[in-house]
Amino acid sequence: MNKLLILGAPLLATLIGCSPPLKPNPDISAYYVTPGSSFYPTQLCGLTPSGEACLQMKDGPQVKTQINDYFLNWLLSLKANETTIATSGRSSYLLPAEQAVPLLQALVGDNKQREHERMMRRREGDDD
Repeated sequence: MNKLLILGAPLLATLIGCSPPLKPNPDISAYYVTPGSSFYPTQLCGLTPSGEACLQMKDGPQVKTQINDYFLNWLLSLKANETTIATSGRSSYLLPAEQAVPLLQALVGDNKQREHERMMRRREGDDD
């Protein structure tokens, strides 16, 4: 019985803490940003008919451009202080689709670039 409890706790924590990765999708009805903390990264999340999907927000050239070019719009959205509760139970800031979609595309683009660079480093290491 104790073994079952020991194995069940990490599995439950994994299921609760994980959500599928957010991808551009026309079925997303709402976007929100879940601020990070010492235990959780900042995430851009979207709500689809099948549930919540999130993508960790990481700094990158496309993301920086998106935020810098539309900084005043970001301030207006944050000042509106519209919040919701994410599936994780954390308070999140609603983000208009006009801002969220380009941000999501920038995040996906930056992640693809990171993955490409990682693959190139691995190949260079294999050549040695």
